[in-house]
Amino acid sequence: VTKESEFSTRATVGIMIKGLTVDNTVVGGPAYNSKDIEKGDVILKVDEDEATQDNIFQILIGDDNPGSTVEITVAKGGNQDAVATVKLTRMATSEIQDRRKMFEYFNSIKERAIADRDDQLSSTMDAAIELWNNMWEADQVHDQTVCENVLSLQQTAEEMLGALLLRVEKRQVEAAKGKMLAMAAE
Repeated sequence: VTKESEFSTRATVGIMIKGLTVDNTVVGGPAYNSKDIEKGDVILKVDEDEATQDNIFQILIGDDNPGSTVEITVAKGGNQDAVATVKLTRMATSEIQDRRKMFEYFNSIKERAIADRDDQLSSTMDAAIELWNNMWEADQVHDQTVCENVLSLQQTAEEMLGALLLRVEKRQVEAAKGKMLAMAAE
């Protein structure tokens, strides 16, 4: 949850809101990763508490413990007939603080554009946020692929090392047998 430039919480679900409406989700945060909460959704309830403009930040923060869970009920795209409840696990704010700060910069520029009625800049900021999200996702996919490749190489190396050790042991046994036969022949 972000409210202008506040970083006073230890945990977050990575939702940026205006009023009760999701303005954006922080890349890599729980809401973003769930793909179930999107820009334009309206938060109706958090856990069992009905969301209001006065309590939204407090109920989203909850017990402010990374790893704690929260159920958020939203009207998809603001449509009261399309309600969904999403269970998220709060993550440490420090894990996504830089991404969150980047979003706040983007949103600050976008809010200024809206206040100045500069629709072109506002659209440009939306495009910049989307591009940044796509770049971050591509980096995540790349990192995951690298990790998978390293694990595969480790497994292959372990298999090769195991086969090599068996060969060495077999040769040692054969050498020992050869010595014993030689000694017996003497």
